Amino acid sequence: ADFDMNARHVRQNILDSISTFKVYNVGGLGTLEELVIALTNTKLREAIAAPFILVDSTMKFGKDKKHLLQNLKNQLEVLIKEKKISLDYKEVSFRLLDEWADKYCYLVGDYDEAYDVIEAFVEDPCKYWKKWGVDKKEYNSDKKIIELMYEKALEKSKNTGFSIPQFIIDAIKRLGVDTNSKENYVQSELFD
Repeated sequence: ADFDMNARHVRQNILDSISTFKVYNVGGLGTLEELVIALTNTKLREAIAAPFILVDSTMKFGKDKKHLLQNLKNQLEVLIKEKKISLDYKEVSFRLLDEWADKYCYLVGDYDEAYDVIEAFVEDPCKYWKKWGVDKKEYNSDKKIIELMYEKALEKSKNTGFSIPQFIIDAIKRLGVDTNSKENYVQSELFD
């Protein structure tokens, strides 16, 4: 589909609502924009954390014949490092990005590798969420990060008509999040 400039965020919302996994091929600024918006949506808890898979099957576009998006991954590592600044009255520590943001971006060289990442996540999302730290409580909330992501995903599900995959709901339950009191949109109702 061809989306004009005014519809880019609508398009991104649709893509975020219907996709569990984000798979990016070699591309230019448009691809980079979509990737950064998706990263931001995850940071804002607008999407459930799942692997972002960055495919560069040629390995010819990046610097020194490395993955095209290796420098982006390096930049994410810089953004997640704890920063300290001194104010007049105290020293403040902060991060510009969640400390786990670089961990869910996978640089792969082909679609078999991409499939392996997806298959492993589907098999045990909790393992990934625990490794990433989204099973922990949000710093300013009594809720877990994954619970906040789930609540916003449910809201999107109701607004867009696309359901959250059952394997995600089952995994969220295993982390102790009450999903029974929250109704997941059933996609089949949309097409009846």
